[in-house]
Amino acid sequence: MRTIGSLVALATLVSLVGLAEAQTIRGQVQSITITHCDLKPGNCEGYITLTTDQGVRQVLVTRDTEITRVGKPILLGELGTGNVVTLHDTEPVPGTGGAVRPRRIQSP
Repeated sequence: MRTIGSLVALATLVSLVGLAEAQTIRGQVQSITITHCDLKPGNCEGYITLTTDQGVRQVLVTRDTEITRVGKPILLGELGTGNVVTLHDTEPVPGTGGAVRPRRIQSP
């Protein structure tokens, strides 16, 4: 009985994780809004508006967001309009018409 309950719990967890499907977004930077920066490099947060193949997307950028330009990591404060960038491991924000946020990985 205990094994069946564990299997049901595991199946439920796997299905919930699958709902927040990670994605990679590539596009050209149209605008950058920095909402917060610490003195330490790499601690800026804000929004990037990208033109992608699927249209215009607004992306919430936190310290956890991995951004690359020409295959090399780049910080939010180093970006410029017109740059073509890739944001890795993001997830859609429900009900925002295409906005995405970084996918947060929970520590055990």
